[in-house]
Amino acid sequence: MSFIVSMLLILVMVIYQFENLRADSHQVLSEELLNQKKDKYKLLVQTRAELLAQLYQQNGGDIFKEDIESIFARFNEESNLEDNYFFIYDLDGKTVSLPPTPHLEGTNRWDLEVEGRNLLQEMSKLAHNGGGEIEYPYTNPVTGEIEMKFGYIEPIRDTDYFIGSGGYESSFYTILDKIKLKIVEIRRGIIYSILVLFFIISTIMMIIIIDISNYIKKNINVIIEGFKEVGRGNIEFKLKNKSNDEFQQLFSGFNNMLKQINYLTYNDSLTGLPNIKFLHNRFKADYESCKCFKYIFTLGLNNFDIINSNYGYKVGNELLKKVSDRLIDILDEDILIARNDIEFIFYYKTELKEEDILIFGNKVLEKLRVPYDIDNNHIYLEPQLGISYTKRSDISFDELINKSKVALHFVYADKNDLLIHKAYMEGKLSDRVDLESKMRQAMKREEFLLYYQPIINIKTNKVVGLEALIRWESPGYGLISPGKFIPVAESTGLIISLGSWVLEKSCEKLKSLEEKGYSDMFISVNISPKEFQHPDFLEKVELITEETGIDPNNLKLEMTERTTIEDVEYTIEMLNKLRSLGLKIAIDDFGTGYSSLAYLNKFSIDTLKIDKSFIQSKDNQEIVKVIIMMSNNLNLEVIAEGVETEEQLEFLLENQCSMSQGYLFAKPMGEEEVVEFLEDHN
Repeated sequence: MSFIVSMLLILVMVIYQFENLRADSHQVLSEELLNQKKDKYKLLVQTRAELLAQLYQQNGGDIFKEDIESIFARFNEESNLEDNYFFIYDLDGKTVSLPPTPHLEGTNRWDLEVEGRNLLQEMSKLAHNGGGEIEYPYTNPVTGEIEMKFGYIEPIRDTDYFIGSGGYESSFYTILDKIKLKIVEIRRGIIYSILVLFFIISTIMMIIIIDISNYIKKNINVIIEGFKEVGRGNIEFKLKNKSNDEFQQLFSGFNNMLKQINYLTYNDSLTGLPNIKFLHNRFKADYESCKCFKYIFTLGLNNFDIINSNYGYKVGNELLKKVSDRLIDILDEDILIARNDIEFIFYYKTELKEEDILIFGNKVLEKLRVPYDIDNNHIYLEPQLGISYTKRSDISFDELINKSKVALHFVYADKNDLLIHKAYMEGKLSDRVDLESKMRQAMKREEFLLYYQPIINIKTNKVVGLEALIRWESPGYGLISPGKFIPVAESTGLIISLGSWVLEKSCEKLKSLEEKGYSDMFISVNISPKEFQHPDFLEKVELITEETGIDPNNLKLEMTERTTIEDVEYTIEMLNKLRSLGLKIAIDDFGTGYSSLAYLNKFSIDTLKIDKSFIQSKDNQEIVKVIIMMSNNLNLEVIAEGVETEEQLEFLLENQCSMSQGYLFAKPMGEEEVVEFLEDHN
């Protein structure tokens, strides 16, 4: 149907173009014929004028005027053309020859006027100026009506005469109408031919289209049936096609797709290992037949995210493949291994008891800790195992997987290497869920508050800044340690809204201090990794600083080394944007993370905060000296955390450290306390 419509549209367009061509060509044709007529008159008149000039010369050029006029008139009458005539006048308007009206010959028509135009005077003037084209009104002797006449005037050389000729407008259009009629007949013939050709082509094309449509429909139905089979879960069959055309390629591609789907359904594309679904099916097959212990191991790679951030995802993928290869070498063939994201799951059927499984697990971890060489990098992994098992047939595969993951969670929390799932873990996990619920309620009830710990310029003993520290004072539980609720907030995502609240309250406090005259004092706010990576983080910071009206130079954002190296390119871009807002940036707990010193030149930072573990141990004094010296060379401020003794303070002063905080100066204190402290101390 669409084909027929398309062809009809094309036909209509062709006919329309013909009509447009007809209208346009009529105008062009009229102009062209008129120009040809004018050219014809010009050529004839110029030729006749030259003949008359030669005739005049042949008669000596000195005969009487009456004689030459008689000669001109007789010559003109004898050689007049069928379709037009020549007229001859002298320059004073005397008629020498006028074949259509010979009775006017010899008369002077100098004053002849038609429709307000003095014709002989115009012609005489034109002849006197060398001749040329002329259009003038004149009575058509055939119709008796005045028409426009197109002509040409040429002076006869060496005489006082001029000759002219022309044609009436009506005779021109008569010829034009005959030509137009012929063109119309030709065009009608062409259109008729096009219609016949259109019908023939349309018929042939319809037959071809119907045939192709039936063939395509037949093969499409086969493919649709194939997809229905896939929908029913059957991915083992193949489509068959004997033709050697595009459908054969399509069927072959479909079969290859099913083969790939079958592989991906049960295998991991990166390592080639089976996936969880394959493991689940194998466990289900052993569900009742195997009376032995069925162990599920979940292998976690604790520092994989850091390695991935530091070296890039390509190295991370290569590391996963090497771990996969090593597990295949370590484990017996009857232990099935599967990959699940950055974890590996293995299924082990054995009669071994718990104590033997722990020994077995430690041996696996020991071999996995051997460094991996990738792209000239010596990479160390921190593998850990969560284990669950059953001998009963009433525990599902999914339950065992979950139990092993719970055990792995406690391995991470307790900083162990491996643990077997125990019932008490579920209770502790429940406590964690309960704490999360209480945190959500606490945010609604505004149970969180901010404490501030002064930061001292140890050279002047003046307070130069405050670090904002969040506290949770629960009516039922009292003061809850940040070490207990912050990890829960980070793992559940509550840290985003909690961090926004801390930033907003800190900025309000900063504005209050500025209004009290502490215009040079800064407040430091800790930023968690999830906050920093959140897509709305920059917008949030900009909005809060604008709404509170603080001086951005007095707000310092603190983030740990680990936060900055999770995505180096993102960190560089984000820190530059934060600095463009006028904010200060500090790296917290410097020296405890995994960052490279080379990043210090790349990151837009202002301050390094030395972790208290370095300050409070004499064994680390050389490290502290190096950090201070390096920071001074890079024009970075240094803040020493956890200063508790005069000895520690003296050491920092000797090594050119400018700022410190710790219990030696002041503990974290509430909003009113800190104002009193500032008034007393400064």
